[in-house]
Amino acid sequence: MRFDGNWREDKMSEKEYMNAHAEADAAYAKAIQALIDELKKAG
Repeated sequence: MRFDGNWREDKMSEKEYMNAHAEADAAYAKAIQALIDELKKAG
């Protein structure tokens, strides 16, 4: 799914789109933090 702000094109409600975006953002933040933690260990 692209998060380009065009939720209608993805055939979902704005609320569903925003929820999906929030979930993806949280997963991305968790992955980035795990990467940072590993880099600190190696540092």
